[in-house]
Order: sequence, then structure tokens, then C-alpha cells
Amino acid sequence: MPPDAPKTTESHTDHLFSFVLRNGQWELSSDQLLNVPSPPTKPDEKSVPVDPSVTPADPLAPQTYI
Repeated sequence: MPPDAPKTTESHTDHLFSFVLRNGQWELSSDQLLNVPSPPTKPDEKSVPVDPSVTPADPLAPQTYI
């Protein structure tokens, strides 16, 4: 990560929890994400298609831009 990158990040996602009553106890039956950002409508100009058959030499290496 760049030296000037923030030490922490924060994100908020709304959830819709659904519960059912079973044998006198409430159980979580579903967790639905709300307000999920949609993917960008046009590709990022800095990114290039990646061939999924190619394995990076170092998977922890930062992404390279052409």
C-alpha cells in the first residue's frame, strides 16, 4: 500500500434481517444487503482485461497499471 494510504477504512451497508419463530426461539432466516452500489457503467480507463489462466508471480503484489 502507498505510504500515504489511510491506516483504516470504513464502510456502511444496510441490511434487512428476517427472523422466524421456531420452537419458541427467534432464528435468523435471511440477511439481505440493501443499497449495494451498482457496478460502474463504463470500465475504468486504467484497467485492462485479465486472462484468468495467468497466475501472478506474487499474489500480494500491488496491481500494475499500463
